[in-house]
Amino acid sequence: MLVRSSLLQATFFIALAVASRLGTAALAAHQIVAQLWLLTSYVTDGFAVAGTVLGSRLSSQRHVAPDKSATRSLQILCRRVLLSGLAIGVTFGIAFFAAQEWLISLFTQSKETAGILQYIVWPLVCIVQPLNSLVFVYDGLLYASQSFAYTRNVMLLGFVLVFCPMIIVAELSIQALWGVWVAKAALNLCRLLGGVFRVHFWWLKAANSTSVLV
Repeated sequence: MLVRSSLLQATFFIALAVASRLGTAALAAHQIVAQLWLLTSYVTDGFAVAGTVLGSRLSSQRHVAPDKSATRSLQILCRRVLLSGLAIGVTFGIAFFAAQEWLISLFTQSKETAGILQYIVWPLVCIVQPLNSLVFVYDGLLYASQSFAYTRNVMLLGFVLVFCPMIIVAELSIQALWGVWVAKAALNLCRLLGGVFRVHFWWLKAANSTSVLV
């Protein structure tokens, strides 16, 4: 988990370093986006924790005394926390889109900074809110399934194969703030796909297999 957390923090540090080379206005816009980017995590975190705690308990019950009720409860839990996370992400995305002018004016009075935000960056922030929320919830479910090494490996591969190449392109070729956040979004997409595979095609599939044998 130390490796995963370190890499996650490294992505924010690298993104900040790249944004700082784009100018003062871009750096200010970057800091605004960073705060909004993480906002859904504070709300979704409760569902992620519920997924971890309740999922761990149901998973252990399934191994100690395998039966269909424990497996069914685990499936229901996963569906509910994921749908709740998705609903939060969609709600925040719509709210950010609807309150775009007000939120930007709340953070900055600089026309240059506002212009940077309005060009691609803000629509991107709105679009990725559901993705970000699902990533947070899937992290909780991955912890419940004891997939710590898997989570680390997904983050490591995403960092090396997705984030780093894209952030290099953002700095050397695109030279715009939206390129930085596209790299972050791509990393989260990689994490989401890894979570979907592990939870639905390994953890819950194994649960189904156990209940069938019973």
